[in-house]
Amino acid sequence: MKVIDALGRLLTSASASILRETSGPTLLTMGSVADGTYFRRSGTSVTGVAAATQADMETATDTTTPVTPGRTQYHPGVAKAWGQVTYSGGTPTLNASYNVSGITDTSTGQLTWTIGTDFSSANYSIAGLVQRNSSNGEVLVPGIKAAASLGPTAGSFIQTAGRLDGALEDPIMMAMATYGDQ
Repeated sequence: MKVIDALGRLLTSASASILRETSGPTLLTMGSVADGTYFRRSGTSVTGVAAATQADMETATDTTTPVTPGRTQYHPGVAKAWGQVTYSGGTPTLNASYNVSGITDTSTGQLTWTIGTDFSSANYSIAGLVQRNSSNGEVLVPGIKAAASLGPTAGSFIQTAGRLDGALEDPIMMAMATYGDQ
């Protein structure tokens, strides 16, 4: 159970059934709460406030309902998956990620990202970044395979690193972040 005072400060995150304020003698006695209800204290009264639901987060219009970490992912402005890969000798290594279940070295300059929790459709946004190979000085342009048979699916996509002449090349680093409905 979490108790938030009138100023929005978290009094405790313990699951104890009896909580004592730190700034006064008032004793708050409450039962265990399993439905995500938060409590606010105003003067001597305590009221329950339900945490944001998935629907609340997807609508993204409420500015007063408390949000729990487990619901933040449903907001349209939050990355649903992200990752960073470095290359050594042509072999990619996944260094950091969220909601990425795997990567595949598809081909030179191409990396397949597999999303842990699929999107609701292939209609989501992908932001990509590549770091060029400093030894040859070429500019590398990030891309996403767009052909119908290779384009993004609800659960994966291919990120590319291409030179200005169109040739693909393994970069030093690739990174991505995805946004959309899951």
